Amino acid sequence: MESVHKRLHEFWRDNILPFRDTDATVLIVTHAGLVGKLRKNLLGQGYTVHPSLQYRSGNARILELRNCSITEIFIPKTGPGKFIRIGEWEHLCSAYDLRDTMVELADSTGN
Repeated sequence: MESVHKRLHEFWRDNILPFRDTDATVLIVTHAGLVGKLRKNLLGQGYTVHPSLQYRSGNARILELRNCSITEIFIPKTGPGKFIRIGEWEHLCSAYDLRDTMVELADSTGN
């Protein structure tokens, strides 16, 4: 797992953070397990979670990450970023009329 953490850190540092000074939008397609690792890493570095993703108590929700879900992270020019969306997969449910079977879809992070 240490090699995964190291590679993820290097990828973020070398390929994502250089976009801070641009108006670029970056799309990363990966397995949900890696997004979970990235989320844990970034929250540990001071990244925050948008208020709409928090419980009333102020604690960030641990949202399920499923394959094909969308996680959106805003990265400002300086300082840590903010998670805008985490593990959102409504697009799959609406595209395939899966609203009634949402609970049955497997959570790829083992939850």
